Amino acid sequence: MIKDFGYIRVAAARPLVEPVNIQKNIQNIILLMKESSKKKCNICVYPELSVSSYNCGELFRQKTLLDLSLEAILEITKVSTELFGIHIVGFPYSQNGQLFNCSAVISHGKILGVVPKTFIPNNNEYYEGRWFSTGLNSNIKNIQIGNNEIPFGTDLVFFSKENKLETFGIEICEDLWSIIPPSSYIALAGASLIFNLSASTDILGKAEYRKNLVKYQSASIIGAYVYCSAGVGESTTDTVCGGHSIIAENGKILLENERFTREQNIIFSDIDLEFIQHERLNNSTFSQSIINKNESGSFRTIYYNSEIKSDTSLKRKVNPTPLIPGSKNELSKRSEEILNIQSTGLATRMANS
Repeated sequence: MIKDFGYIRVAAARPLVEPVNIQKNIQNIILLMKESSKKKCNICVYPELSVSSYNCGELFRQKTLLDLSLEAILEITKVSTELFGIHIVGFPYSQNGQLFNCSAVISHGKILGVVPKTFIPNNNEYYEGRWFSTGLNSNIKNIQIGNNEIPFGTDLVFFSKENKLETFGIEICEDLWSIIPPSSYIALAGASLIFNLSASTDILGKAEYRKNLVKYQSASIIGAYVYCSAGVGESTTDTVCGGHSIIAENGKILLENERFTREQNIIFSDIDLEFIQHERLNNSTFSQSIINKNESGSFRTIYYNSEIKSDTSLKRKVNPTPLIPGSKNELSKRSEEILNIQSTGLATRMANS
């Protein structure tokens, strides 16, 4: 069994969405939820504001849109009762005269928690500050959805009761682009996996920069990072969304999807949690950062029941020659670097003998 070797299956699912067409949006989200469940995926993340769509503009201030978005979350939650795994879905939520860009963590008919966006972009092509408030200073600890009181805040970290290595946190789009991403603190609070719901626009060269951000943040936190951005259905204004999904583990890109496609898309990969744990234990800087994390504040722990999948196949590319680069160009560079390292050390010793 895969679980016996410390793996967990994650996914980034990109549904087809239309601005304000909430019923159609959740129908497409549910289709991907069922596909994720069929593949025995433990945790699946969907794009930012995927219930309402990201490009609703002034309609975000309409009570009808906000009420329908909440009803959609309740419908998705009900559907999840019979499905495998956890599903992280984006939606707008209003309370105390503030509007928040949120993610709902849903599993088996329950909403485990709601995490709002920390950093709200209001420059260039982004106007989020016109509608949304940061969740950082909301002073709201719990919210009411349906008949249930749900933990709310940027300080939530989710821990599996069955698997102590299965721990995760959430950040939303711009959070990753900040000087110190919230995921840095979330990782110090114990999260091995970070899930990012995004609606990143595409301009020339941005995809490679975005990919590097995900890769290097996964290396920085010594963990896994699953990024899922909105697709072409959001391209209704003067901007274009390509639907970029990326799964990275400790500085390596495990998988990414093809952008600009007009079909629903979901990518899966198995994350090696035991490898992440080993690397963190082997890195003295990580443990020292935990000791010196006073500025990050305290986090609330949300415990959940995780399922054990019986899948025996590994959804992950395994490099048969991990020490040898795949391309001739990279092999040449690596060989030259080895030669320089060895020859420099030898030359210095000979010069001092």
